[in-house]
Amino acid sequence: MAKKKAKKVVAVKKAAVAASESAVVEESNADRVNKSKRVRDYVSANPGAMPREVAEALKAEGVILSTQFVSQIKYQMKLAGNLSGDKSKRGSTDLTAEELVLVKTLAVQLGGENKLEQALELLKKLR
Repeated sequence: MAKKKAKKVVAVKKAAVAASESAVVEESNADRVNKSKRVRDYVSANPGAMPREVAEALKAEGVILSTQFVSQIKYQMKLAGNLSGDKSKRGSTDLTAEELVLVKTLAVQLGGENKLEQALELLKKLR
């Protein structure tokens, strides 16, 4: 009977140790940094940032990675359509409601959307 109690005590202790170990593992996983996500977040906030700038900024936050790694993440973002280049280098694509109404009016005056598209293509060639 004493042996059965001793086995139960040992089993309970093992279960307690296993539970505490799994809690430590979960804690350490929560503390880990997903480097790719950090790069994506930084690049999304700073689309014109060069890989060296991103790597240095994240290094200041304690995330150590190479510029090559940052370049790869930026390339993957571009393929996925999440990065379309430096927005400061190209014009704003946000149209106000008034501007959209003007475009629609111009399309009607020119004879339809196809004529408007042709006019835009000619404008591009004139640049």
